[in-house]
Amino acid sequence: MSDRKLRVGIVGGGWPGQRHAEGFLASGAWDVAAVADLDPGRRRELARGTGALRLATAAELFEQADLDAVVIALPTYLHHPMVMAALAAGKHVLCEKPPALNAGETAAMADAALRRGLVLCFGLQRRALPSAAAAQAIIAQGQLGEIYHARAVFTRSWGAPKGAGNWFRDPAMAGGGALLDIGIHVLDLAWFLMGRPQPVAAFGVTHDRAPETSPLETAAFGLLRFAGGRSVQLEAAWILPEADDRQYVHLHGTAAGALVERDRLTVIRTGEAGTETASTPVVLGAPDALVAPFQTQASHFAAAIRGTAPALAPAEDGVQLMQMIDALYASAGQQREIGLG
Repeated sequence: MSDRKLRVGIVGGGWPGQRHAEGFLASGAWDVAAVADLDPGRRRELARGTGALRLATAAELFEQADLDAVVIALPTYLHHPMVMAALAAGKHVLCEKPPALNAGETAAMADAALRRGLVLCFGLQRRALPSAAAAQAIIAQGQLGEIYHARAVFTRSWGAPKGAGNWFRDPAMAGGGALLDIGIHVLDLAWFLMGRPQPVAAFGVTHDRAPETSPLETAAFGLLRFAGGRSVQLEAAWILPEADDRQYVHLHGTAAGALVERDRLTVIRTGEAGTETASTPVVLGAPDALVAPFQTQASHFAAAIRGTAPALAPAEDGVQLMQMIDALYASAGQQREIGLG
């Protein structure tokens, strides 16, 4: 493939679609060539500053022969049918998280991409944070030793989303509540930084403490066990009566620990003499802090299509991640540990 800029079409003009458009443009590797949304105002906003062709439907966008790839930034229940249609049209695909409603749909998408020789990636942007890259660097240097456990936390004191038409609160459209919406971010980052170990079992509990707000779980807590005895403790909540919102992954290694936050990496060493911490702020990059991981993600997507680097969040990772999520939900429903692998 030549060094020309790749051409992408974006389906969905909500918050994620807007960030993707900004990130793809900022990467310098892409032209945003087409956008699609049923709402004319959102189409117009999504295309702002791009010169992109504005279309009403995804089907029209998939028909554009000059597109190399598409971004699917739609409600979860549309991920599987839209990704399958885009792949059938010969497009590489970056699909927003969560990958789909369940692992079965995700596996079907991954299989379709493999059969067609196309790149399918998922929008797991926490992998693209500078703090995650800094954590990977110290892990590679051996500063943490062997990572045996991680805490993955994403909780809000109050913050249940709605989405256009209230889709976030419809089980058939959303597929899950806080676990699938925000817990997936930190579970994925912990698993990624630990080297993506093979999951062997999951135990989960869910709570709906605001049924008048949403019929889905407002909080989920879980423990995942991996090959070699490693583990991840997960906390995810839209609504939790705490003083502060929390977003972090805390890695525990035999030599040190590391607290990975959105804008900071802190290394912690403990011993008989006490505790030593070294906290390093990380620069989130341009054009702004929200767009930076989308920009990095777009650059990685381009490299994967060109064959110059592996995908940052490849299809097979999405399948395993959704298998873990499905097992946590099954465990909560059956009130027992669920085996994996």
